[in-house]
Amino acid sequence: MMAERLESRALVPHDTLSPDRRLRNRIIIANAIAWIAIGILIRLLLY
Repeated sequence: MMAERLESRALVPHDTLSPDRRLRNRIIIANAIAWIAIGILIRLLLY
């Protein structure tokens, strides 16, 4: 049910930048932040 709603929303164009690309960018940015945070935590634990 949620997936259907997300798909239908993804099919509707919002701005010049497609929602799919914006979502992918957000995921990439979130991944980068997560990896940096993990790296800092590991450094604090080990050193």
